[in-house]
Amino acid sequence: MSFKSSVAMDRAPVLLGAFKQGLKVVVQVVLLCSIWVAMDVARRHFGWSMPAGMIGFALLAVGLFTGLVKVQWLKGGTNWLLAEMLLFFVPAMLVVTEYGDLVRHQGLRILAVIIASTACVMVVTALAVDRVYRFELWLAHRRLCRSSHKE
Repeated sequence: MSFKSSVAMDRAPVLLGAFKQGLKVVVQVVLLCSIWVAMDVARRHFGWSMPAGMIGFALLAVGLFTGLVKVQWLKGGTNWLLAEMLLFFVPAMLVVTEYGDLVRHQGLRILAVIIASTACVMVVTALAVDRVYRFELWLAHRRLCRSSHKE
């Protein structure tokens, strides 16, 4: 056996593990996309005006809070999507470059709207995270009280 084939044999389990992890992330991202597509079909069928992403997010949140959906089923895919979120802004930036006149004439107003809306999103996100954190603390405290009464 040559040195190269020996090294390749040593790396095979590592490469196989990385391949399995990558495949798992792909499957999870496809599952998340499938939820969005299913909610888009349902939205169109029933004539709902709410965006499909919001409907899917609400259903997924209900599934996660009730335990029907396990976090580990989607964790790798959601982590990858969050890590690569910057890529989703590239098409929007490319479109902005096509409207140079609009940016030159209305640029400050557009910038003000972007800053204000970003601040609103950050405040609402912080408030939502705070509320969910307090709710989780309350649930943990309730579980602890119930378990101490049983003993």
